[in-house]
Amino acid sequence: MGIPEDQMPYIFHAFFRISRDPKGSWLGLAIAKTIIEGHGGRIWAESLSPKGSVFYFTLPKQ
Repeated sequence: MGIPEDQMPYIFHAFFRISRDPKGSWLGLAIAKTIIEGHGGRIWAESLSPKGSVFYFTLPKQ
């Protein structure tokens, strides 16, 4: 399915929903971003619509 390009800037916002599906808290990506950035890392995603999406993250080596 993939994430529509116009919605990509918002996917890491708390409670942002791509669909109206009521399942889940929709906090997962926001929490992941907070944790990863808190450790000096970076998280981002690419939409491969209509196939899906790919998520990446990096963390500094310590």
